[in-house]
Amino acid sequence: MSIPNVSPITAARRFRSTSALAFPAEAPAADGSLVEVAPGVLWARMPMPMALDHINVYLLRGERGWTIVDTGLNTPECRALWERIASEHLDGLPIEALVCTHFHYDHAGLAGWISERFGVPVYMTLAEFLTLRVLGAALPDPAPPETQQFYRRSGMPAERVARMIGMLRADPFMPPRLGEFRRLRGGDSMTIGVRRWQVLIGEGHSPEHACLYCGEDSLLIAGDQLLPRISSNVLVTPSEPDGDPEGGAERAVAAQPATCWANGQAVRVHGSATKLATSGRGTGPPRPDANTAGARGPLAVAPPG
Repeated sequence: MSIPNVSPITAARRFRSTSALAFPAEAPAADGSLVEVAPGVLWARMPMPMALDHINVYLLRGERGWTIVDTGLNTPECRALWERIASEHLDGLPIEALVCTHFHYDHAGLAGWISERFGVPVYMTLAEFLTLRVLGAALPDPAPPETQQFYRRSGMPAERVARMIGMLRADPFMPPRLGEFRRLRGGDSMTIGVRRWQVLIGEGHSPEHACLYCGEDSLLIAGDQLLPRISSNVLVTPSEPDGDPEGGAERAVAAQPATCWANGQAVRVHGSATKLATSGRGTGPPRPDANTAGARGPLAVAPPG
């Protein structure tokens, strides 16, 4: 089927085929239960008190401990579930690192708490860390003129702008300040146990979204960059009113190794663990050099090349 004069992302949105997806694992309950989606890759769900009622998080087994990927909301219930997972499900091994795919508070809302509670570093990209710091700050009262102007220019009545800003100030899930992080860059490789994960960068949904790709095992932890049934929420924001997030998403897709979309296991944050049932299988991207002289913290993080 051909769709003329539309972008690849628009075409993909219009062409929805459930036959291209298979769901090989039953989803865990959002109660601290775990499902193994691949050897050494565990899947849990954290509850969210809203229509989208859960977020998927992952644990990657290393030689001496576990690396968490994404956190859930900053709520007592999610903190209690992490305590349960750490005490009951990790074979007596400690949590040794946290990777946040992006700054949204269902993904990084407990980054500061997990870092302090388990004494571990937080890995994320620079743009996501800085955005988390900026947007995590209290919204001034009154709101900055450029913020109000952005919404009014988009056609929102002034009284609705005021009501929305009031709701933002009362948001109960805003995370505590994250003081420090370890930087991830596109093309970095992370050695976690027997696997080497390549850092792939996405745009559109957030400024520098990190996905983790293991070419040898055809595993992609896609975060919110790739979802099974809908597109990611792609936003223009008051901080970048003339931004082109959809163009950024297209550039991000075009920049990735083609093999990461072919016949691989894609585990994602919203939705179930999914097997991409597309045809063809590549050999994966070239293996990064084994030299890990650039390692920072408990994970061996090496730059490309």
